[in-house]
Order: sequence, then structure tokens, then C-alpha cells
Amino acid sequence: GAGGKGRCLMEAFAHHADATQFPDEGDVAWETPEGVVDVDVVSAENLPVTTIFGLADTYVRVTFGGATMCTTVRHSTLAPVYDTTMRFAAGTDGSAPAKVVVMATGPLGMDNQIGEAEIPLDVLWKAQGREFTLPLLDRDGNGVTGLSGIHSHIRVRPSVNPSTQAPRAV
Repeated sequence: GAGGKGRCLMEAFAHHADATQFPDEGDVAWETPEGVVDVDVVSAENLPVTTIFGLADTYVRVTFGGATMCTTVRHSTLAPVYDTTMRFAAGTDGSAPAKVVVMATGPLGMDNQIGEAEIPLDVLWKAQGREFTLPLLDRDGNGVTGLSGIHSHIRVRPSVNPSTQAPRAV
């Protein structure tokens, strides 16, 4: 949708502030979740062409526990390297998987979804820094393909750190 990238950046900033600022005692009701979930967005491969120049300008949006964060845009490549770590509170949502969406920037802020993948909770909790290559699917659940019909993938490295304390608003 229009302005999706801007909204994402604001949410990432707000979530980051929540994770690093401790309020005064009695200022607001806070609780300490079980820890933090880090999702390292490593790279994507074989993305479809989205620009007239035969390339793509893309970013990745990750949603977990009600928070959404984005990588910065990688320009003019079908195999972008993001190397971005996103930190989420682990105790915010015990049921929904982490959703990873690759977006293509468009004119006038009209960004388009290239494909998405989910990191199931059982994988998330046991991953501990192992890298996973996930196929990108379109909104109908079909595999997204790039040039020569090769399937598009996103590489992520999730981990859970139960000892890190990250306060959040209740």
C-alpha cells in the first residue's frame, strides 16, 4: 500500500525505543517478557524483475508479536544482501509465527509485495542462530519465481535470547 515503508520505519523506531527505555517506577504498567527474539534478515535470491531496468529495489518487512520492522532498501539487484537484525519482545504474542515479507519500492510510495514467508513458532524457538532458506510465496500461496523460472527465496537466521530483558507496555 501507499506509504508502507514510512509506516514501517516509524514502527521500528517506536519498538526500538520500547526495548531500550526503562520508565520511571510507577510511570506506566510494565512487564518483562520471556526474552527477546532476534530475526537476522540475511539476503534474498532470484527475485523477480520489478523495474524497467531489469532489476529490483527491495526491502524486507518482518512482523512478530504485533510489531513491524523493516530493512533499508537495497537498490538495483535481484539478489539483495540485507544483513539486518531486528529485535522483538518474545512475550508479546505466543501464537502467531513471524511473518517475513519482501517488498518492492514503487513510484510515489506505492510499494508492492513480491512474496512472503513465515517462520513457524516451533522453528523460531529452537533455531538458535541457524540459518534457514525459505521459499517466497505470493498471496495465493504459490511459489514466486525470478528469471528463468527459478524460485525466489529469503534467508533468515532467527534466535531467542531468554536472558535478555526487554520491557514493554502492558
